[in-house]
Amino acid sequence: MPEDLAAALAAAGARPASCSRRRQLVGAIESAKRPETRAKRIDAAVAAAG
Repeated sequence: MPEDLAAALAAAGARPASCSRRRQLVGAIESAKRPETRAKRIDAAVAAAG
């Protein structure tokens, strides 16, 4: 799991996702080409987690 995603989830106190959902999130985040897109996807992942 990327450090920035892990830090954002920990800061939000989000509960851990299943392995397959984590794989989807990480794939979407790592495929982002621009830092702005990556940040937006991390924000969305944190909101969805919790």
